[in-house]
Amino acid sequence: MEMTSELINLDLGKIQYLIDLVSKDIEIEKTNYDEGYEPYQRKGLPTQKQCQDHNAEAMKQHSVLKQLYVIAQYTILTEAKMSPSTFGEPGSECVADLCDKKGRPLA
Repeated sequence: MEMTSELINLDLGKIQYLIDLVSKDIEIEKTNYDEGYEPYQRKGLPTQKQCQDHNAEAMKQHSVLKQLYVIAQYTILTEAKMSPSTFGEPGSECVADLCDKKGRPLA
């Protein structure tokens, strides 16, 4: 059976939304662990169990994020094959000007 975007039933906008949600969840998990918020409440340094729990949660979150990026890539390939008119012509990309933090061109 061939996987198609209809089988996955997600468009790139929905996939990006899910990626953003998981990214925000990763940020919240890291803050909770770093600051000792629930479920990592502690006095002082984190315990071994808290480190292990945080590591397990982070691995799960990053695994989901990687899977979403794979689905996004597959969706792009499928859309390009089925509806090439939704993308620009190959080679039509513009090269961005290199600027410093204040927007001044780099020589």
